[in-house]
Amino acid sequence: MAEAKSGIYSHRLGDRWLGGAFNCGRVILRHFFSEAELVALSAQIDLGERSEPPSSLFAGIVREP
Repeated sequence: MAEAKSGIYSHRLGDRWLGGAFNCGRVILRHFFSEAELVALSAQIDLGERSEPPSSLFAGIVREP
């Protein structure tokens, strides 16, 4: 679901939709890290490596098998 003109979007995770709280991630990161730090940290991300969030992060959102 996306409406680029107004900046509205949501992400699907399984059969659920994630809420707007995920939209604030950039603002939170900018509060704690400078632009230079974010650029340096971003350069370390290995896009080929799969990573999983802690299971407690999505408790109640993801249906367990």
